[in-house]
Order: sequence, then structure tokens, then C-alpha cells
Amino acid sequence: MPTLLDVRTKIRLYNKKYRHPDNRPLEISKKYDLFPSRKIESSNFIGWPSQYPHADRQGVYLICDKNQQVLYIGKVSFKNTLLNFLIYLIIR
Repeated sequence: MPTLLDVRTKIRLYNKKYRHPDNRPLEISKKYDLFPSRKIESSNFIGWPSQYPHADRQGVYLICDKNQQVLYIGKVSFKNTLLNFLIYLIIR
């Protein structure tokens, strides 16, 4: 099973070797804890920000276990993000 470090290494390789120079490189965000209220042994995680810094662009997200092994990779599109934000504003 790949680890978070494996994925980060592959993204850096892709940016360097295959990404077209006219496109901005894929960015890697900080790690966020799904349960920020619990006690965390490592300070490598941060709680959820009030606004996600990459919310304005497409991307993927990874869910990892406590050993940083990748359990799930999901795709996020700006269209869905915008739609969800608009729904949030309407029902808020």
C-alpha cells in the first residue's frame, strides 16, 4: 500500500518531468486531521482552516491511516466545490 510520502514523491516527479511548463505545478497542501478535537501525538497535523486554501481549484485528496498509508484517493472538481458552497450559503 502506498504511503503519503510515496504520493508526494510521485507528484514532485510529475511536476518536474511531465507537467507542461505553461501549467502551474500541482500543489501539495498541509496535512489536516479529520478529527481535530482529539489529542494528536504529532504536530505534523493541523485542524481544519475556516477556508480551505485550495478551494478555488480542482484536485485530489487522500485519506490516510495513522501510519500514513493511503486508504482512499478522491477527486475534487471546482464545479462541485462551487455547487456545494452555493448550497451551503442557501441553507445557512
